[in-house]
Parts: sequence; structure tokens; C-alpha cells
Amino acid sequence: MGLRVSKVEVNEAVQEAKSKKSLQERSKSDLPFTGENAKQWDQLIHALLDWAGTTNDPFGTNKHPDLMERLQELWNEFFEDIKIDVADHPAVKKKATDRLNEWRSKLGKRALKLLKRSFVQNPIYRNDPDARAELVAARLPHMRDGKKVIPFIYGDPEKLLRSWEDATLLDIFSYHVQRVGDALESNGPLSGALALSTAAVRHMP
Repeated sequence: MGLRVSKVEVNEAVQEAKSKKSLQERSKSDLPFTGENAKQWDQLIHALLDWAGTTNDPFGTNKHPDLMERLQELWNEFFEDIKIDVADHPAVKKKATDRLNEWRSKLGKRALKLLKRSFVQNPIYRNDPDARAELVAARLPHMRDGKKVIPFIYGDPEKLLRSWEDATLLDIFSYHVQRVGDALESNGPLSGALALSTAAVRHMP
């Protein structure tokens, strides 16, 4: 009498093994859709990044109290034919928050790249670390005439004119706009994304 293993038993064993995976082990293959739905997933992520860019604390979106609710709403919008409760599929949150982490990280890396480029292209700062340090100190928040000023947000940091028009700040912010694509401002004003871009400039040194 031989051992017989049914297809149902095999499927159940596979599902049980998947359920025992730690959150860190979740990969894109654990997401509840096939490769043909990859575009929908990308659209969901773009909309999620847009939402993150509207929050008061874009650094804390991974633990935002509305994150799971927003993920469910976006899933229902972009995966109409795949009805799930995202809370039952940890890979959805894991891969979504991975993309949020990547978003924040790339904003910071873009800021550093722009700063390095500006120093390399300017002969005054290229080989003079003291001149670079002096410039950075002049651009960072400090007291001027008894008032706190934030020069790096201005198009003219010396005269403090054209607020929020600094070229580097706008370049970093443009990365968010590019990543979000057609979902831009579908969740409201981008105050969080602007704050995150500003923080990236603030911490460039």
C-alpha cells in the first residue's frame, strides 16, 4: 500500500509554509496577484506615494494610523477583480512600505548628488573644503538680525526673496512628482512631499 498525497494536501502545505514566513521574508512573489497585474500594482504604489506626500509626517507613513485603510481603498480601486482584505496578506503592506522607504531614501540621495555636483562645477568650492563649509553654514537655518531665517528655501538666499524657489529644493521635489505620475495630488496638497524635500536639503551636509 503506497503513500498517496492529494493536490489539496500539497496546496495546503504550500499555503502553510507561506503563512509561517516572517514579515522580512515576504517578497513580491507573495503578493496576491500574477505578473499580468504588475501595472496595477505600480499604479497603486504611485497613488500611495501621492498619499504619503500629503501627510503631516512623511517620515512616519509606515506606521501611520490610516495606512492600512488607505492601502485597502487603493487595492479596491486598482484590483477590482481581486477581492481581498489586505490585512490578511502581510506581503501587501511589506512591499508597499518597502517602496515608501525607497521613496524617502532616494530623495536624500538625490539631494547629496545635487550638492556634490554644485561643488564640482563651481571652481570656488571644488577644492576648498573651508569655502564649502562656509556656504553650507550660510544656507542653513540661523539667526540674522535677531530673527531665525532659513536661506536654503529661497531663490535668492542672500536677500531672502522668492520663497520655495530654491533650484535644488525644486529639483528634489520634482523627483516626487516624477514618481507619482498621473496620481499627483489625487489625495490633496503635497505639503508632506515638500517638507520631505526640504528636510533632504536641510540634512545634505
